[in-house]
Amino acid sequence: RLKKHADGTYLVRASLRDTGADGKPSYVLDIMYREPQHIRIELGPCGGEVGCCYYVTPAAPFATIHQLISFYESNSLGASFPKVPTRLLHPISHAPARPVISVARTGRVRHAAGGVRYRALYNFEAKSPGEMDLRAGEHVWVISREDKNWWKGSGPRGEGYFPSTFVEAD
Repeated sequence: RLKKHADGTYLVRASLRDTGADGKPSYVLDIMYREPQHIRIELGPCGGEVGCCYYVTPAAPFATIHQLISFYESNSLGASFPKVPTRLLHPISHAPARPVISVARTGRVRHAAGGVRYRALYNFEAKSPGEMDLRAGEHVWVISREDKNWWKGSGPRGEGYFPSTFVEAD
């Protein structure tokens, strides 16, 4: 179900295979990052009380699944899951489709909406609303170059502005 969606698209579902020790359903966080990834949401002890905290890693327990999701909307899963270095960006019900691409005669890869694929040369941390984080080596689609210093693009970390000198044509 996630394959046709952009990286960062996610959903939480009841596990088809497992139930918790108390017979209640266990949950899975499905997230698209290059290919669908599946992360088990555990229910464990919290402050001595059994079965009251949800977590994907024991170091970060949450009282509710909603709190867990809110945390990972702002923080990368990559610290605990190196194969998934992204935040939760789009619940599947609001997710954009995976971009359709083509290769122009120039050899540049183009997004269906007109953007051109670039590769980030350096890391960039967004400092203002409307800016987008970049990680060296990741691909972004440049969709606006109206300002020579700040381009607008979309990529695995969302959509927003970033320094034009931090990317090169792929």
